[in-house]
Amino acid sequence: MPSYPFLFEVKDSPSKGDKIVDLPVEYAPGSGVVVAKADAISLVAYLKSLDRTYPAPTDSLRDDGYSTVEAETK
Repeated sequence: MPSYPFLFEVKDSPSKGDKIVDLPVEYAPGSGVVVAKADAISLVAYLKSLDRTYPAPTDSLRDDGYSTVEAETK
């Protein structure tokens, strides 16, 4: 069973439209299948909508103080 068990339920057989969670054999329940509840599906949709894939600005990359040391010695 996945973490946050309140977001999932174990069913003997899934209904039409259920999102089945594929688990490794060692974590799967003895019988039935694990199905994501509506809250789990909504949470995943929200997290995916955050879209944190923008590039970092090049002028704000950390330089560990090397540029300051170089500027002082020149």
